[in-house]
Amino acid sequence: MQCRLPEIAAATSVTVVMASPVVTVDEEAPVRDMIRLFIAGGIGAAPVVNPRGEPVGVVSKTDVLRAVYEDPSCAGGGAAAELEADIDQEGDLRARDLMTPGPLTVSESASVSEAASLMAREHVHRLFVIGQKGALTGVVSAMDLVAWLARDEPA
Repeated sequence: MQCRLPEIAAATSVTVVMASPVVTVDEEAPVRDMIRLFIAGGIGAAPVVNPRGEPVGVVSKTDVLRAVYEDPSCAGGGAAAELEADIDQEGDLRARDLMTPGPLTVSESASVSEAASLMAREHVHRLFVIGQKGALTGVVSAMDLVAWLARDEPA
């Protein structure tokens, strides 16, 4: 039996595998809010949106950890206490300071195959799905693709 997976992936819309609605972060969101969001939401990253709701970047748990723990003042046994004190101060880091600008997106008309190819080519774990009017409609992660591959029945 010949494998039909490439044909099925090319014929399946990315909307079938994407998660929606998308949890977003405002450009001005402080580190404390992002940490709470990542933990409470069980997510690894969120798109950063401008006041018009347009995606302008993406911030991940790794971005937050890197920013906090690459600061030499956070090294050592008191790192957690220092982190809490730093987060409580006015003027702490914001999403706009930590985000990777220009998040990678695909249109709702893209196929699973196209999304997987872009993720592999760009070495990213997630893509944001954009609707016809430019609105953010979903997110597709590498795990979403793996779950789709592991399903019992064809889409």
